[in-house]
Amino acid sequence: MIKERRRIIIDFEVLSKANFWICCMKDYKTQKEHTIINDREELLRVFNKNKDSVWVGYNIRGYDQWILKAIVAGVDPCKVSDMLIEHKVSGWKIDRKLHKIPLYIFEISDTYRSLKELELFMGEDIRESTVDFNLNRYPNNKEIDELVSYCMHDVKMTFKVFEQVYYRYEAQIGLIEYFNLDSSMINKTEAQLSSYILQAKKPNYERNDTKDFRIIDTLNLNKYKYIKNWYEDYNNRDLKNI
Repeated sequence: MIKERRRIIIDFEVLSKANFWICCMKDYKTQKEHTIINDREELLRVFNKNKDSVWVGYNIRGYDQWILKAIVAGVDPCKVSDMLIEHKVSGWKIDRKLHKIPLYIFEISDTYRSLKELELFMGEDIRESTVDFNLNRYPNNKEIDELVSYCMHDVKMTFKVFEQVYYRYEAQIGLIEYFNLDSSMINKTEAQLSSYILQAKKPNYERNDTKDFRIIDTLNLNKYKYIKNWYEDYNNRDLKNI
């Protein structure tokens, strides 16, 4: 069952010009931590041991999964990182080899807040690296130590965020099991999974009815009545003008 699979918090730091990468990870259940520094063989060992595990990360869907897949597939992760960050290319467009790497992922990012902002809200130390990510030489030992500390700090903070939003993970797993879906559906966003279950399809015509909703009479907002008043103005319902 997918709910019993190992959950691993993961984060990558890549210095493209230095041809250097770091991977830090933490087991959600045992809380055991592990760091891999520019060592593809070690990453392959961990990956092959955990092919059925669920990899959890902040922005793992947009970045970390593609770095992991690149290393496993023998594709230069530094070039992939550049394509993702500098050229804003979606990971699935970069190399077909990446699609052949099976991976179960769970994204915990907040659309409106960065991990650093969430760290601030949780009262945690906001740690930044003084090492230049545009470094054009291999980092020295002191710089590597700082990068490892920075990367593992992000993993620990992601772990704490995951604890707070674990109900989302359980809900995702619950839907997959209830509707007897393939385990790979864990990779879907909440919206994508809901759409699949409901068999929702994009209409082949333009929808212009977003403003046409009724505010029910039994709605009790108390001190928040101003919200209802705001929506009663049809001009405020046009999301294109907000």
